[in-house]
Amino acid sequence: MTVPADTGRIRLLAVVRWPVGGIRTYMRYTYGAFPGETELTILANRTQEEDLLRQDAAELGARLVPVEGGTRELAKAAWRELRGGGHTVVQSHGFNAAAAVSLANAFRPRPHLLTVHGILEQRLLTGFSGRLKRLGLRRLVRRLDAVHAVGRDIMEHLREEIPGLEESGVRCEIIPNGVDTSRFLGCRDTAPGLRAELGLRRDEFLFGFLGRLMEQKGFDLVIRAAKELAGEGRAFRVLVAASGDYIREYRRLITEAGLADRFVFLPYQDDVRRVFATVDAVLMPSRWEAWGLLKAEALSSGTPLVASTCMGLAEDIEDSPTLFVRPGDAPDLARAMRLALDDPDLARRFAEFAPEASRRFSVCRSAERMRSLLGELHHNGAGRVPAGPMGAVEP
Repeated sequence: MTVPADTGRIRLLAVVRWPVGGIRTYMRYTYGAFPGETELTILANRTQEEDLLRQDAAELGARLVPVEGGTRELAKAAWRELRGGGHTVVQSHGFNAAAAVSLANAFRPRPHLLTVHGILEQRLLTGFSGRLKRLGLRRLVRRLDAVHAVGRDIMEHLREEIPGLEESGVRCEIIPNGVDTSRFLGCRDTAPGLRAELGLRRDEFLFGFLGRLMEQKGFDLVIRAAKELAGEGRAFRVLVAASGDYIREYRRLITEAGLADRFVFLPYQDDVRRVFATVDAVLMPSRWEAWGLLKAEALSSGTPLVASTCMGLAEDIEDSPTLFVRPGDAPDLARAMRLALDDPDLARRFAEFAPEASRRFSVCRSAERMRSLLGELHHNGAGRVPAGPMGAVEP
């Protein structure tokens, strides 16, 4: 796919209902790898990570428009942005953002791309209200020009959950995520570690849990697995560099399990390289992922990885040295943690795989494909891009 030579300057409006976690990281990596002729505006609801988003926008040379409130206020703000007539393409991150843009984009439409970063949860799609939501999704999709999934599994999920997606005529693209692997390759040798700062011994095996504390990420499984290993007298600790609404509940569960001395908590770390330089293995026992940026960051840094085989996480790393566990299975997680504890070659195997991971997960390729897709939408104006094969993936 190539961008037509006469497309001109793309003026991209990125609309985000939840500009946190993986979505914020995606924008930082992907937009950061775009060529300079792309003009970017980020329209996003205010969150606890707004200061970090402002920093990202400044580094990207982007204009940030923060929005107070929810989806309704986001739709009003999108209307004001689109009424100005300066944006040539809109990229909505998530279905809520796409719904807001669809309302604002109805009368003077710009080419509209939906990027999907998460699943459609079954609990929201059951019963009478669920049937109405599925109908709404179908109508929403038909008003899009293209749907982009960040991995193969999430595209297959969309095909199963959105009625008529394949027959809608909307272009469906799989462009797997990528990360700035140059930041991570070799960082375990060069980044300053945290052990001395945290008072942790160098000979103490340290597992790491990073990201967000929520049910999807499986931190409850880490607690249960840690209790099993602690009962066996295993020497280890878990460094938790994460944030989330459930942190107080998880701390209580840790205390009730008698594991307070096994867990060390840090605030959310925007730059995870110091954590990679500190831990002996990263734990990702997720119940589902759209793709999992952390897996690419960890493997590119040479950090040993214990990960579940859930949707979106195992794809693209099946042939890596990753220690895989069954989703939702705490005993199996404990088994994999034992393997990590007992394997004297663990660090070497992952260090040897790091250059391959760095090549495989480089954001340059995914950013080039995304920029090309946006270029086609920009070139074709408000009309639909000719539909390609469903979920086609370039080699």
